[in-house]
Amino acid sequence: MVLCLFLKLQLPQFQKNKNMASTVSGLLTNMLDKLLTTAFHNISMAKGLQREVTNLQNTLTIINAFILDAENKQTQNNSISLWLQQLKDALFDARDIFDEIEFESLRKHVVKKHGTFNTKVQRFLSSSTNPLTFRVQMAHKIKHMNTRIDQIASLRMKLGLIVSENHASGSSSTRVTRETHSYVRPSHVIGRDGEKEKIIKFLMDPLLVSDDDEIDVIPIVGIGGLGKTTLAQLVYNDDRVIELFDLRMWVFVSDVFDVKRLVLDILKAMHGMEVDAHKYSFDQLQNMLRERLWGKKFLLVLDDVWNEDYREWLELKNLLLGMHDGDDDKLGNKIITTTRSDRVASIMGNAYKHSLKYLPEEDCLQLFVKCAFPAGEAKHNPRLMEIGKDIARKCKGLPLAVVSLGCLLRARPGESEWKKVRDSEIWKVNPQDDDGILAALKLSYNHLSSGLKQCFSYCSIFPKGYEYTNLELISFWMAHGLLQTKNEDEEPEDLGEFYIQELVSRSFFECAAEEQLVIDGLISEELELLGINFFKMHDLVHDLAVFTMQSERAVVKFKSTNIKEKVQHLSFSDSGEGVPTFGKMPSKIRTIGFWHASQKELAITEPFVKWISNKFKYIRVLNIQGSNFQFLPDCFDKMKHLRSLDLSYCQRLEKLPDSICMLHNLEVLET
Repeated sequence: MVLCLFLKLQLPQFQKNKNMASTVSGLLTNMLDKLLTTAFHNISMAKGLQREVTNLQNTLTIINAFILDAENKQTQNNSISLWLQQLKDALFDARDIFDEIEFESLRKHVVKKHGTFNTKVQRFLSSSTNPLTFRVQMAHKIKHMNTRIDQIASLRMKLGLIVSENHASGSSSTRVTRETHSYVRPSHVIGRDGEKEKIIKFLMDPLLVSDDDEIDVIPIVGIGGLGKTTLAQLVYNDDRVIELFDLRMWVFVSDVFDVKRLVLDILKAMHGMEVDAHKYSFDQLQNMLRERLWGKKFLLVLDDVWNEDYREWLELKNLLLGMHDGDDDKLGNKIITTTRSDRVASIMGNAYKHSLKYLPEEDCLQLFVKCAFPAGEAKHNPRLMEIGKDIARKCKGLPLAVVSLGCLLRARPGESEWKKVRDSEIWKVNPQDDDGILAALKLSYNHLSSGLKQCFSYCSIFPKGYEYTNLELISFWMAHGLLQTKNEDEEPEDLGEFYIQELVSRSFFECAAEEQLVIDGLISEELELLGINFFKMHDLVHDLAVFTMQSERAVVKFKSTNIKEKVQHLSFSDSGEGVPTFGKMPSKIRTIGFWHASQKELAITEPFVKWISNKFKYIRVLNIQGSNFQFLPDCFDKMKHLRSLDLSYCQRLEKLPDSICMLHNLEVLET
């Protein structure tokens, strides 16, 4: 069996470009939506830029009519891929010009409304360019941009691009109609009953390994999307298992096997309570774990393990051993682990390794029918059923692929739509590399609206296994200008909620586990009443999001020296003293955060914040939560495009600097 390790997958260049048009399409639609708003029209009128902006809008509308054809042809024509990259670079630069215009309008509004700011703010405002100078500068920039994009647009005929039917009317948006979906996520799993019973049988055996230095571990092994986590959940929630163990704990592990973090997650899984990592030493956390596990028979599920270092597993295993005295030392504690790697299974497993099989073809079809048709409707649609059989067969026994395409086609009952999916060229792109799963997910991705594609791609900036909240995602999307509404009466937050529900209904998001959570003193029921919901992405769906972002996002170490020039979104996996030395610095960074860093206290310093202020004038999102500042450096006046600043969990912070007042674009301030 070929293990599909997508993090290490090296796709050929033409395949990397496959999703480029989708990103360009989303960016292009987003910009056209902005230009069509009354607010931006009024700004361009006030600044005397209407003619230049109208010319740019007309050119972008023409290009938008050809963009879907470019998307369909780019895998067969490298020139089209290069054309799309040139267009994308130009659109990013045009977006920066729009930001400058909007900021100047905001600045003037603040001056007019608050003429009695403190001295520091007055000095800042008085140093701005006068209106005539600004108008001349912006007119020159937009004129230059028009020339640049006109040259790109003029090549469309030479490339053989034609107007797509969806754009024949000149519409600037491919957003889907806002309809409610009848689809409900399946409440049970198909085709795994036998495997579930086999694992439960081993769990009920009081002693699988006689060695006192071992603990019974049952690995579930299989490629991504095969249903390892689902099978583990079936076992975990079975009534016999619930009765058998005093404690059951579910911990998501993913890429980083950090023992301290795992201890924190195990403690949280016991009672649903967050434990503040900053308040306790590692030794104190170990003692706390021993106290709560002492004398209890437990089942621990370690989901999605990648660690191949035996020493790290040994450290956790030794911590879990010896929780009982004398004859009670073998109460039948068990660990279930899910992994894509046989090597991981051999390192951890000592009792029984369960290699998960592909779903049989008849079960695939049954699952597809459950997802794609309302109850009882399949028998009334024999032609769709025949097409569905072919689609289910092409999913090659992978439940995630079946569910993804079934959800997609449930809302598209037309026979022509089903045939397009069945006959798509995507199935033919290197099938030996991804066993069909990435192809199936790409098909679902390609059916998203342009705006939704962009929002989905931006989720890749966060790490695997991350629990998103609707409020966090919506504010993040808004900060990057992704939620442009056409209707003046519609709020961006409403569009964001709609996008989240679309991603849930299409199985790109899954609702986070419903165990009792306590966050900032609120239990899960109270959070739900406040409109706060939690979502997660399957690993392979996250891989797809990373794939669509390509070189625009990067996860880096603090001491990294080589960052690609086109990177716009940075997530640090650690912190350090001083400032990073990246060598050739990317000039268009828009996001900086520490989402990939461990829970250890972050050593974010004053020079680091000043470095961000001096180097990245286009930054929109800055997340330095958990930092140890008592007073932040007073250097935020240069971050004029900043929309979101996260200072949450900065427990020593006493006061915000005066320069925060100069962030006219700031929409979210978390403290």
